[in-house]
Amino acid sequence: MSRLDREKYIRTVRTASRDRRFKPAYDRLITLHRTIFTSGIHERDHFLPWHRWYVLQYENLLRRIDCTVTVPYWDWSVVSQTPWRGGTSDLWFRGNSGFGGNGQRSSSQCVTNGPFRRGAWNVVPSAGRGCLRRQFIGNPPDTVAVAGVLRIRASDFDSFEISLRINLHDTVHCLIGGHMCSFNSAVSPEFILHHGFIDKIWADWQRQSNAHMNAHFRSVADNMPGTWQIHARAVINNFMLPGGVRIQYQASPSPQLRSVHRRLGEMSHSAMSRIPRGPFSVLSEKAIKLFNVSKAEVEKAKRLGLRLLPLSRTLVVPGITNSMETSLGFRVASLKIG
Repeated sequence: MSRLDREKYIRTVRTASRDRRFKPAYDRLITLHRTIFTSGIHERDHFLPWHRWYVLQYENLLRRIDCTVTVPYWDWSVVSQTPWRGGTSDLWFRGNSGFGGNGQRSSSQCVTNGPFRRGAWNVVPSAGRGCLRRQFIGNPPDTVAVAGVLRIRASDFDSFEISLRINLHDTVHCLIGGHMCSFNSAVSPEFILHHGFIDKIWADWQRQSNAHMNAHFRSVADNMPGTWQIHARAVINNFMLPGGVRIQYQASPSPQLRSVHRRLGEMSHSAMSRIPRGPFSVLSEKAIKLFNVSKAEVEKAKRLGLRLLPLSRTLVVPGITNSMETSLGFRVASLKIG
């Protein structure tokens, strides 16, 4: 995103959260995620479709303020080794075109810089009206790991879903820390950017074939929690969403990154695993506890996580399991329009 587009998006989010014309709807939507946090939206049957629906509701609210705004995504995989840098083109830039930096190294963990800093922006009343909290730690999975998840077969949707939900989604929540690693995760403005990327990974996987597109848990009978009688099948296809909405994620504008993605798609699994890479995390004890992951799913996530690791070596980070190494020698902007 250009600097002006970033500033416009952040300005729109702040308007939604502060202007009395939009704040009641904003507060209800953010609070909904906490209210039904443990009601199935972070489990296999509903996780992916529910959050696709939720991101759409968030975007619809922002477009009531500015119809040119769309939800961006943060591709944390391309900045796996330097995810928390705060340069002018980075997500965590402290100026008006960034989301601010890390929280204080204290019990408060308050963010004190950027447009969502303490004193300039508060979380929703249901979360206590206090400051936004963050506590960065570790490194998110890299582009090779994402490519490994994307090559899981359509006939093995369960493995794809667990890899995406537990190894990627859950882990990054608690690497950001603070509110993102809590029942109040949706109060964080970066929550939507993270889920935009998770949904993009699912959409990229779906684009591979009709079998990929329609792969989901067919035995699910219940409508999704808190969606006013919407079933998962209504949001399986991003080109056929409720209200006649079509979502298409913009690819990276970097020719170098597109070339990397193409080469990774042509590599064998063994060749990918031998790429020289730096450390990153694929399982977090904090995330396992927060999202109440079952023992059986943890064991499967560990086995699947090992397939995302390089053959060279595995590192151990305190509080993190199955850490790994990654470096592809390129750097691109970490915030892109979705």
